[in-house]
Order: sequence, then structure tokens, then C-alpha cells
Amino acid sequence: MGLPSTFAINEFESVGGALIAAGSNFIGSGYEARLYTSSNAGASWTQMATSGLSNLKTGNAIIRVDNRLLLSGALSNFEYLFTVFASTDNGKTWSVSNSGLPAAFNVKDFVQVGTDIYVAGTYTDVDIPEISARVYKSTNGGANWVNVAGSGLPQLCNATAFEYFNKKMFFATYNYDNLSYLL
Repeated sequence: MGLPSTFAINEFESVGGALIAAGSNFIGSGYEARLYTSSNAGASWTQMATSGLSNLKTGNAIIRVDNRLLLSGALSNFEYLFTVFASTDNGKTWSVSNSGLPAAFNVKDFVQVGTDIYVAGTYTDVDIPEISARVYKSTNGGANWVNVAGSGLPQLCNATAFEYFNKKMFFATYNYDNLSYLL
């Protein structure tokens, strides 16, 4: 209850006893990012009032790290322009936090390992055209990002999921062979 039928949820995150749903709302000719919150385990949802996300078209991934929320998404409905936003007030206000990330890098997932934050996603080189899976790391809460060279990452693939489990990073991709890879 409270979620419009035009809203597609891309990720959940828990924040102080509430659940946040990040996603994309279809508005006729394109999308707009929205966040909804539930304080009753998903029985009902309320759209969050946010400031600073007016240009964001999709809410792709969200994570809470210490006192910060990080949200990734697209800045355009039809071009390869993506970014990461940060909030220190539980999602009320947001600012860009993408130093070191290329504009054509679509973050699909966040993972926290200790105090470090990793993002996995797909980079699209529109000049070639070519896509490749990439991983970036931040050691300062998402303020700056550096490319992490992962062995075994395939070329020409999309990143789909990323997880840290049992001291290993799992990185799922798809390409024509429909394979998953482990970092």
C-alpha cells in the first residue's frame, strides 16, 4: 500500500527501524528516481521528501555506511550519464559524491568490507561502442573512488550483482555466454 504501480523497486536498505525502497517511477516519457519508506515492515509505504535528487532519473542501488546513505542512479533517461549521491540526514538532503567515477559508469550494487565501500557496475564507452564490468573502491565514505583491477573480469559484459561473503567477493555478470564470475 502506498507504492504506485508505475514505481519499480531496484534496492532496499534498512535505516533506523525503517525500510527504504529506491527505484524508478515511470512518468510517461521517462523516469524519475524516488525513495519510499516503510516503518511497519512493508505493510504501507510513504514517498520520502528529498532535496538534491531532482535531476536523478533512476534510483539503482542504495547502501547505509555509518551515518551516510549512498544512492546510485542515472542522470538521463536516454544517455549514459550516471552518478552517486550521498546523504548524512537519512535521505532528506543529497549531494553528488562521485569523484573518480566516470560519467558512463552505471553502479549496480554497493558492498561494504570493513570501512571500505566497493561499487560494481557497467562502464559504457559510447565511442567504440563497448561495455565492460568494473569495480571501484572508496576508503573515505564514498567521497572519492578509485578503479580496482579485478582479475578474471570478462570484457564485453554487464555487471548485475555484487556481494562480499566469507572473505570473498562475488561478482555476477552476463554476456553472450551468460556466465558469472568470482573476484
